[in-house]
Amino acid sequence: MSIPDFLPDLLTLDGDNDEQIEYLYSIFRKDFIENVPEYNNLPVYPDTKILPNSNGKEEGFWHLITKENNINSGRCFNRHRARHLHWIKLLIENTDKDEVYPFVYDTGNKRKGIRSYIWLKDYGYLCVLKKCRRSNIFITAYPIEYENYRRNVQKIYDNRLQ
Repeated sequence: MSIPDFLPDLLTLDGDNDEQIEYLYSIFRKDFIENVPEYNNLPVYPDTKILPNSNGKEEGFWHLITKENNINSGRCFNRHRARHLHWIKLLIENTDKDEVYPFVYDTGNKRKGIRSYIWLKDYGYLCVLKKCRRSNIFITAYPIEYENYRRNVQKIYDNRLQ
């Protein structure tokens, strides 16, 4: 399946993890800190907390390039997830494209609240934002790697707010 015209090819990430993380961080800074995207005329902010042992990088950045590791209850660098990093801002800003399915879903959970989903359905990629009064908070974005994940997103889409 070909990538939609408005998206570039996936990033090539070869070599040392530390070098790749610095390269990815420069993309994150450019796309989310220096040039804040908008969704539905509201700014989209990443989680800017900087936790101990995070090398001075925001929690929102780490969430986009790492994946949960059930073995040690932490997160590990995930090249497949990270290769899509430069797609996120473009998806947020191109929800009018035919290939993109933007929708809103009420999680039914007061803490999680109402979420905005931006789904590149045919390519299996998802961005999730938390809707706030005057902004959107970027929750996550990831390739949908497993059929049960795809079915779950489809179920959320089928129960979206109209």
